[in-house]
Amino acid sequence: MRIKNYRILALIAGMSIFFSAYGQKMVNSPYARFNLGMLEPAYNFRSAGMGGVSVSLKDNTSVSWTNPASYASLDTNSFVFDIGIDYTAAYLKDRSGSHFSDDMNFDHLVISFPLAKGIGFTAGLLPYSNGYYYISRQITEDDPEYDPLTGTLNISHKGTGGLNRAFLGTGMALVPNLSAGVNMSVLFGELNRINEYYFESDPTSFISRSEEKMTVRGFGFEAGLQYTINLKNRKSITPGIAWSVGSEYKSNYSDLFMRFSNYGQPPYSPDTLTKTDIPDGRIRLPQTIRAGVSYNIADKLTVAAEYANTGWDNAQLYGTSNRLASTNSFRAGIEYIPERGSIYNYLQRLEYRLGGHVSDNYLEVNGEQIKEFGITFGIGFPMPRSWSKINIFADWNSRAGSLNNGLHRENCFSFGLSLNLYDYWFLKAKYE
Repeated sequence: MRIKNYRILALIAGMSIFFSAYGQKMVNSPYARFNLGMLEPAYNFRSAGMGGVSVSLKDNTSVSWTNPASYASLDTNSFVFDIGIDYTAAYLKDRSGSHFSDDMNFDHLVISFPLAKGIGFTAGLLPYSNGYYYISRQITEDDPEYDPLTGTLNISHKGTGGLNRAFLGTGMALVPNLSAGVNMSVLFGELNRINEYYFESDPTSFISRSEEKMTVRGFGFEAGLQYTINLKNRKSITPGIAWSVGSEYKSNYSDLFMRFSNYGQPPYSPDTLTKTDIPDGRIRLPQTIRAGVSYNIADKLTVAAEYANTGWDNAQLYGTSNRLASTNSFRAGIEYIPERGSIYNYLQRLEYRLGGHVSDNYLEVNGEQIKEFGITFGIGFPMPRSWSKINIFADWNSRAGSLNNGLHRENCFSFGLSLNLYDYWFLKAKYE
């Protein structure tokens, strides 16, 4: 097998990101204060440019890990390596003002190759949720909530950490045109939340502080099916379905509430008021069902749509109460390639993608479920003399709650770039 130097360098860079994937994504969202934080998308950047559709897509040069049945479509002796980074900018607005934050971070690393004809294997690492937020407020004499007995009050809320998912899976062609697959995943990570109330005017006043910490670890499973109906003139229809099993995970949970002052001696020394410690607890995450269909003209057009439901109202988490709601999402997208085999016009070989999505958020805050909708765009850039490509996508997503209900609105713009490398194993080049 011959591998060019740039591919080796890309693999090394990818493994470096693999081991640094615990880096905190610093995009500030107050909605991350609840439950597991903000859930991260879990599809490749081809799908991301098409509104997030993925369950009915299959491709012999890339990997769609949302449905493991797609692994069966990999070419014999091929090897696929996909690594992506994304940049997100969030603009928040509520009744008191606005705020901007942005960050660039690791998105995914996935490798895939066939075990035998019609049997594919895939492994990867993905972010599952992001728990970062920082909210601060100072109540002074000009504030309606100011109390002259306590003076100036500084309030801060900060969250850090997040959850990641490592997975491996296999897909197999059962009979002609029908494939099935399974993924086994490991969910792991830690969420930390600190709330502090500090009386600036009176150094003898007690400072109130609460510290909440939750770690999660355990195994999950998902299965999928795809069936392709071949039509005339290289056209086909592929319905797909994927089921993520509801699973229990081990969890350590602690919640400490204390008060103290700037003086370190009694009676002003730290005083623990309440403490909750569950060292060997269990949480339960819900099942997800995805179903979709795609219409394909080989090397020319793909149109796809899908629906997904997750029963978050049946989940069991620590530190939450009446803030989980079942979610439904609808996604649709299109990919168009003017002329894949064009020799003289590179723009004709590009893969142009467009899509949209509408969904519920799993958070229910102040009795109101947060809603989301967005528009996506993407392009695939083929590399010279290769099936490898560079994928980019842009996603504008609005996450909104009622301002009159004490909530806020977030407009998020995400841009992602992935390197999708495709090569053959165990083939000796005739000429060097």
